[in-house]
Amino acid sequence: MSQAVSAGRARPSAQEPALVVEHSEKAGLVARLAHTAFRLTVRPALGLASAVLGSVNDKNLLWIPRLLDPCLFLMPPIRGTHRRRVQLLNCRAEWVWHDGTPDPGSSQGPVVLYFHGGGFTSCGLNTHRRLASDLAKTTGAAVLNVDYQQLPSASFADTLQDAVEAYEWLLASGRRADQIAFGGDSAGGGLAFRAAIEVRDLGIGVPGAVFAFSPWADLDCAQKAIHPNHRLDPLLSAQILGNVVKVGLAKDGLIDPSWSSVNHDFAGLPPASIHVGSTECLLPDAELLAKRLGEAGVPCSLKIWDRQIHVFPAGAVVLPEARAALEEVGQFVRSSLASA
Repeated sequence: MSQAVSAGRARPSAQEPALVVEHSEKAGLVARLAHTAFRLTVRPALGLASAVLGSVNDKNLLWIPRLLDPCLFLMPPIRGTHRRRVQLLNCRAEWVWHDGTPDPGSSQGPVVLYFHGGGFTSCGLNTHRRLASDLAKTTGAAVLNVDYQQLPSASFADTLQDAVEAYEWLLASGRRADQIAFGGDSAGGGLAFRAAIEVRDLGIGVPGAVFAFSPWADLDCAQKAIHPNHRLDPLLSAQILGNVVKVGLAKDGLIDPSWSSVNHDFAGLPPASIHVGSTECLLPDAELLAKRLGEAGVPCSLKIWDRQIHVFPAGAVVLPEARAALEEVGQFVRSSLASA
């Protein structure tokens, strides 16, 4: 197994812990209102849809969430952002870059390779265009937002392969591994770490950094089901996630443990940054992911944000905490990646 580390990557000293956990200040008024509103509206709706999926147990129902992204084809990026569609081997992607950043098609500057969330069943280039453009602004890098294959027409293996091929495409364009950061949210956050593990094991060379918002890093929902946040999360629950796994990913009731990034060795991975809300049902995933990274000696920062909803950085237009998290990730990416 290849566990190469890019030359010159800093490692924690004997006195410096690999894992740093930070808690945010108390949530502001807008965040608290959003938390309550989502708990009263969105979670019951998702819970009902999940219950139907679990009882019918028909994989074809997973086509329904796929309709969300096409409906948002007019979703604009933030002002001052440019974008261009590209075709990868088996999926599409979209370049997103901000004023002041060179056109990624004609430059070899830093890149964020981004994997959107959506539970492997929903979302895509349209739903995540604004978040990608926010990241392009705060990181100073061009963002390649990958529209990877999803359920029910593709397997997790197909999804992971798309992630690896997107990275290989960037390397083939002339960029170095240490100029590329992997990032993602929710299912895409777990995928970002799983893809980093995969390229390490394939000997391709690890990227310069990895970050995630609310990562779904453990597809086994048993621990999430017994965590207090199973009931506190205003958006998701272990049951909602578990029914996606049951219907879309499991075979004969079993899930391949190798698909979950938390079940792997993290030695040789690049510095990592993880952001999650304090009441999210995915908090155990974020904490376990950070713990495993720290145990492997990988520099990792975990920030737990008071009462922030799932993937709260997507709400930067209204949430001050979202803008703060994006700025922190921007600083992390800029400090981690080598200059072009």
